[in-house]
Amino acid sequence: MQIVKPLTDGEVERIHEASEEILATVGLHVEHEELLRRLKAGGATVNETNGNVRIDPPLLRDLMKTIPASHTICQMDGTEDVVETGSKHFLTSIIMPRVIDLDTGKPRRPTMADLRRNNAVAQRLEPVKGIYRMEEPTVEEKVTSSCLDGLEEYICNNGKHIIMFGTNQQLLDRCMAIGQIISESQNIPLSKLITSSCPIMTPLYVPQFYGEYMLRSCEAGFAVFGCISPNAGATAPYSFAGSLVVGNTENLFVAAVSQIIRPGIPYFYMYSPSVTDMRTGNGRFYSMDRSIARSVLAQMGRFYNMPYISDCCGSMPPRFDMQTGAESFSAMLTSYSTDPAWLGAFGVGQNGLSFSAEMLLIHAAWLEAAKFLDRGIMVDEKHLGVENIRQAGPGGEFLTDDLTLELLREGEFFLNDLFDMTGTEDGKSIMERAREKVDEIVEGFESPLPGDLQEKLRRYLHDERRVG
Repeated sequence: MQIVKPLTDGEVERIHEASEEILATVGLHVEHEELLRRLKAGGATVNETNGNVRIDPPLLRDLMKTIPASHTICQMDGTEDVVETGSKHFLTSIIMPRVIDLDTGKPRRPTMADLRRNNAVAQRLEPVKGIYRMEEPTVEEKVTSSCLDGLEEYICNNGKHIIMFGTNQQLLDRCMAIGQIISESQNIPLSKLITSSCPIMTPLYVPQFYGEYMLRSCEAGFAVFGCISPNAGATAPYSFAGSLVVGNTENLFVAAVSQIIRPGIPYFYMYSPSVTDMRTGNGRFYSMDRSIARSVLAQMGRFYNMPYISDCCGSMPPRFDMQTGAESFSAMLTSYSTDPAWLGAFGVGQNGLSFSAEMLLIHAAWLEAAKFLDRGIMVDEKHLGVENIRQAGPGGEFLTDDLTLELLREGEFFLNDLFDMTGTEDGKSIMERAREKVDEIVEGFESPLPGDLQEKLRRYLHDERRVG
């Protein structure tokens, strides 16, 4: 049950109507000629001189009807997972611009060892069904190498579904080629191997590369979602509602484009806003404000009958402290209760800039806690225990009671190995426990990919290095 509902049904309608008005009268600016041609052919109003694209409400509503409520993805071994509202699959990155060093407690640039460590943990976690990798160079790499070493480390050791965030033409081409190699080697349709994030430059702007990325992703039949990130006070009005109108309009645009290019491909609603701190000029990406956004995201997704993606973790500080715990757990509890198709931001901290393998495990523990709280209690005849109370009688004990023995290992009460349940002074902290578990996972990690597929991927990346 969703624990926070910021909007009434009537207010959801008002957001929708405002977004339809913006899309029909203001439109978006698109700088991609072929995409403009395709949108015009699909019924959008296109000004070929200035690149303005508007979509009238009747066309928009017709296009929304072709978005499927669910679809099937594949892992690298062919294992299938259905993705739909309520499936609550997890996706995570394995590298960010910074990691939080456990020895110093300070952020630093990631190394290849960090990337390997993060990936090993992500591969082990069963709830994680999709992994993405930011195009971020490690300490050992040069920016001019286009992060090929990091890409090789990731793709040759990844058994999960690929979440593609294209940041440049070269990376898009490489992801497409890598996907094709895996598809042919594993005999899995390419469209089931990759889910693609299609960004918008807020507000209401699609530059050349974003248009190319959107077009090629849709043509390939990938499930797509809009990477929609309005910043209140900078790229969107300085209000919750105004920022939502911008984000909702952009979501509807990408959804409409996807159905014009390839009717029936899956689309996920995603809304990832931030706010400008007017005291400093900095963007606040993972403050408590975000829990409101997570909730309205779910309300809008349900309104359009679209599956949706919600981030479930993240925090502001560049350190592991009580604020990080409060922000990341409230994020998990809020997002989990909304029944999304995908949950993201596992392991993320420092306002979306850092990553930690230990926090990846801790966020997985937050997940177990959220599941426990969401489950409630059983009040059937067995769990009421009336007969057990009768048998024990006044002054009796239940230590050896049949119900105790039956439910002892069935999860009736919360238990997680990362939580210190000892209540003693010498109990280990959650971070100490997480670090020990990470070390154990990394030590025993082996690539989940077959050796011949690894060889094909390494050969392709070797050739890429030669051509630059």
